[in-house]
Amino acid sequence: WFRGLDQEDWRYEDLRKKLGKAYWPFAYTSLHLTPTLLVFGALAPAGRVATRGGRALSLNWLDGVALVWTLGALALEASADETLKRHRAAKGSRQKTCVEGAWAWSRHPNYLGECC
Repeated sequence: WFRGLDQEDWRYEDLRKKLGKAYWPFAYTSLHLTPTLLVFGALAPAGRVATRGGRALSLNWLDGVALVWTLGALALEASADETLKRHRAAKGSRQKTCVEGAWAWSRHPNYLGECC
């Protein structure tokens, strides 16, 4: 889990070289602020329910749909990550594009599952 924390992602280094002085405003707005706002927006309804206490509305069928959707998205992300892990570990597959499982239908199924 901690592997790689002592090194910066090469994509950030590349962006810093390409953008120069514009890197930090870009990094703040696009790499840090935007995901934070997305997570806040996604969790705002849960915060409202948590702060209402006993006055919260009862669950309905839409909550069931949301639960099934969320579990499906988590399963897609986990499955895609595991498929990619096996693909990368296989000999001779380092240069090939993974086209197994969900990777046969989407270029980034792990991110699709995360976004859903």
